[in-house]
Amino acid sequence: MHLCRHAGLALTPSTPEPLAWMTAPTDSFNDFMAGWYGRYRRWFHSGDGRHYRRLDRDGEGNLSVGVSIDPSVWARWQSVPGYRPRTLTDARLIPPE
Repeated sequence: MHLCRHAGLALTPSTPEPLAWMTAPTDSFNDFMAGWYGRYRRWFHSGDGRHYRRLDRDGEGNLSVGVSIDPSVWARWQSVPGYRPRTLTDARLIPPE
């Protein structure tokens, strides 16, 4: 947080509600610009236009540092059939025991 302020960025930490994992995720890609951005991306890229970043590597293939998965993601994974974030399945991750 200190480094962010030093760089001139103002961040407000957030604490999710304890049962936030029980609500459906927001499809921000679909909602952005009332869906126009998604349609624009599909004109120029194959697939659905979404970009799925790799969990453990950056865009140049270097190892990522300090990556963690919020426990609410695993709670939803274990409770909601079919909820499997592509970023995690691409990384072949499963919930911890």
